[in-house]
Amino acid sequence: MNKRFRRVSRLFRKLIGVLNTPVDNPVPTLARGQSFDVLLSVWNVFRNREQRRGFIRNGLSVHWIGNHYPPMKGEVTKRSFAWISCAVFVSAIYWKMKAFGVHASMWLFNVYSGMHRLNTKLVWAYVEFNPRLLKRAKRRGIPIVLDCPIAHMDDYYALKPEFEACGVPWPDWWIRRWVAAAKREYALADWFNVGSCFVKETLVSRGAPADRVIVNHTGVDTERWSVAKKNRNIGPDDPLVFVFTGLASPRKGIHYLLRAWKSAALKKAELWICGGTKRSMDWNRVCGGLPPNVKFFGRVNHDRLVELYSKASVYVLPSLLEGLARTGLEAMAAGLPVIVTKETGLTDFVSDGVEGWIVPSRDTRALAERFNWCATHPNAIRSAGSAAFRRMEGQNFAAYGDQCATIAQKIIKGEAPPLHLPSTR
Repeated sequence: MNKRFRRVSRLFRKLIGVLNTPVDNPVPTLARGQSFDVLLSVWNVFRNREQRRGFIRNGLSVHWIGNHYPPMKGEVTKRSFAWISCAVFVSAIYWKMKAFGVHASMWLFNVYSGMHRLNTKLVWAYVEFNPRLLKRAKRRGIPIVLDCPIAHMDDYYALKPEFEACGVPWPDWWIRRWVAAAKREYALADWFNVGSCFVKETLVSRGAPADRVIVNHTGVDTERWSVAKKNRNIGPDDPLVFVFTGLASPRKGIHYLLRAWKSAALKKAELWICGGTKRSMDWNRVCGGLPPNVKFFGRVNHDRLVELYSKASVYVLPSLLEGLARTGLEAMAAGLPVIVTKETGLTDFVSDGVEGWIVPSRDTRALAERFNWCATHPNAIRSAGSAAFRRMEGQNFAAYGDQCATIAQKIIKGEAPPLHLPSTR
């Protein structure tokens, strides 16, 4: 009970911190009867802060509808906080009913966002949580940008055997409802804002028009992560550290990672797992038991992660399904070379052998061979880390917000936005 109370307390403290964040830019105001430029509807918090600040910074008026961490009054032109949806979600976490809480919160948010007056020139909505809103916008002829932070939702079905192989229950009912809602939104969207070429490929292969899918890379806090590179001091007697960051789950390829690590059998090396773990994960079933040189750090905050990255040598993420793995961008900004799969979306930033190395997903042998290669090529690791750091220069939150504003401004004017923003190779 005390643990749950502390988790909820942390959520509310973070909420209060956001509400008291100082406003950096003057917010556009509306004359009576004037329409908002952008209605930004987000159940999730992912990327929406950078987006709304980019809109405001570029002179666009914004009506924000959200479920998590609302902007401070005066940070957007109008804010509509779905507090009932948020309360249901937080309460479900407290009572350890997260799956139920997510479903109920999503349903409530869909109703809430769909009730608002559509006095806007553009609707920018996140996939999965806004079918009612998008239907109304479509009927009124308001352009819709659907933000897709992950690959086409149908790709989730390919993960079922991976979950079963790890002994993790497959949430069939939840996935089917989630995918069905997303597919309704795909059909209503006029434009798609995606994080990587990989996501674009999955959408286009399932019928989305290629000339309507915009590859728009997100940013990271490059100043924060550069501290890890400045503080890196790895001695000749220190072990070679590979670091994985994210939820240790089948979708992230954790079972392939551990099998490859066990196969590589490196002597003077360690694998660090930074992130939560699926409680039902059966490690004996996954990899025949954990090797002694694997360390689990659990959930870590950014300050702690910067400290860990300063002691690491290589970042690895053999994910099976992503959009654009932000943890990989953060690792690159920290001066770490990366070992990744195409499905991470990071191949937009990584040329094989330059900023890191690309391995096929689900290929334990290729991953183990790359581990062994890295162990015998320390100079190549340092060179790739420096190249990764240079690649991330300028790839910050402000740049991403400006890119989103460029897309919105073009569409509002009736013009076609660029399909590849400047940050894309």
